[in-house]
Amino acid sequence: MGVDYVIVGAGISGCVTANLLHKKYPGRQILVVEKRDHIGGNCYDYTDRLGLLHHEYGPHLFHTNDKEVWEYVSSYAEGWYYYQHKVLSYVDGCYVPFPPDEETVARNWYEFDDSYKSFVQYKANSLTFTRSRVGKVLYEKMFHGYTKKQWGKEAEELSYKVCGRIPIRSTGDTRYFDDQYQGIPLDGYTKVLHKILYSSGNIHVLLNTPYQNVGRDILYDPTVIWTGPVDEYFNHIEGRLPYRSLRFENVLHWEDRHQLAAVVNYPNDYDYTRSIELKHITKTPVPYTNVMYEYPVVLDKVNIPYYPIPCKESDDMFGRYKERMDLLSSGKIHFLGRLGKYQYINMDVAVREAMDFVKTV
Repeated sequence: MGVDYVIVGAGISGCVTANLLHKKYPGRQILVVEKRDHIGGNCYDYTDRLGLLHHEYGPHLFHTNDKEVWEYVSSYAEGWYYYQHKVLSYVDGCYVPFPPDEETVARNWYEFDDSYKSFVQYKANSLTFTRSRVGKVLYEKMFHGYTKKQWGKEAEELSYKVCGRIPIRSTGDTRYFDDQYQGIPLDGYTKVLHKILYSSGNIHVLLNTPYQNVGRDILYDPTVIWTGPVDEYFNHIEGRLPYRSLRFENVLHWEDRHQLAAVVNYPNDYDYTRSIELKHITKTPVPYTNVMYEYPVVLDKVNIPYYPIPCKESDDMFGRYKERMDLLSSGKIHFLGRLGKYQYINMDVAVREAMDFVKTV
């Protein structure tokens, strides 16, 4: 077959790009190539036979202030579990709201210090930046251990952006996100992406297929949109970009709820960073619940990449890859998504990025 576009990767970036390209050019042929045996990337989920939702690769909560993005995803969803995300952190034998709020301040863990307001962010690492925001005591209790477990590095080795993503509040608002739109699709991300991806006969999907295995004789001269790891595209010529991976342990509990919130952080106790119980969100009426325990691990040939590690080594290596990407970006190869651009972005940003990209081609 003659293919006009080849999209490598069937995660959010790849699926949305395929869908929007078809809408813009309904007569053109689009091939999506995915090396896993399912679509959805790390957003892949499924519902068991009794209706309990499971997120295979960790919790994914859709949140955005972008109305156009929300309406686009909503047009393919059966509806939403509307959910304002709240997180607890287990500290000193107590469960306290995270990010820190006025309840945390009331426990006298907070050192009042407004110096962060004039703090020069680009000179900070994650240690100095976070301590400038919350003080030494709160940093040690709620951030230090979690950061070290999550990234496998000390906070001073990491960019300030690691903890800069976490809001700090002095009010009673205990929500993790304050976005206008928040929720999880009723039918799950996989079914939503299935509708997005299989909306046309002109979108063809190959699963269990590395891009290198696609016969060149069927491709002709397509435009390639690469959403996989950027260093993989270049055969790791500049080295392997550092990623943090995850391992999950799922435990069924024969009770309605097992923990106090959908997500509980453990900055100082245990080897896992957090536990996740989606039933707090779905409220499925079944006599059991599933708790997923999340263990950060080193990326190897078996694990999959989750988080680009924001440190000087990563920045320097990606800078060299970026030079190579820039030489190609005006031609017939484009890079999108968290892996394609080696950036930590949320799901709504991935959708917006795909929308903006398709407008340019």
